[in-house]
Amino acid sequence: MPTKSDANGKAKQPGENNVEQIREIIFGGHIRHYEERFEEVEKTLDQSAKALKKQFEQRLKTLESMLDKRHDESEARLDQEAKERDSGIVDLNKEIQQFRQDANNQFAALEDELGQAVNELRGSLKKLRTDLLKDADKRQKAMSKDLQQAASTLDEQKVGRKDLAQFLQQVASQLDQPSAKSG
Repeated sequence: MPTKSDANGKAKQPGENNVEQIREIIFGGHIRHYEERFEEVEKTLDQSAKALKKQFEQRLKTLESMLDKRHDESEARLDQEAKERDSGIVDLNKEIQQFRQDANNQFAALEDELGQAVNELRGSLKKLRTDLLKDADKRQKAMSKDLQQAASTLDEQKVGRKDLAQFLQQVASQLDQPSAKSG
């Protein structure tokens, strides 16, 4: 028997052709139906996959935008906190400088007051010393004068040594005289 060739160019045996025809008769409608269903399922899967991909991309974009927004907000907050900290540090440094300046001014004022007090005390001590020296000098002069007066009074009232010696010699000679008369 002659052979027929199929669409692929293969030669088919006449028995094969019958088997295929029988298959077509028995399973042909079912196979086409399954092929149609597979095509529909494939289309549905493709559509679902595309929808899922689109939904996933939308969610991903939403997440990315949320993350970007949160990142920007966090970055803005960090920048604001850094600015506040920097401002706080600048303010603190200003306060410290002001405190130092105030302390230096107060120390300078205290030093001036202390210097004035020391100068006043030195002046007072110098005046007191001068007054004490004048008073001591006056007292010394008064005492010298009193001593001179006392000395002159004593000189006036005292018996001189020569006078006393002469007096005692006279007494002795008078004492000697009665013994010369009696002897």
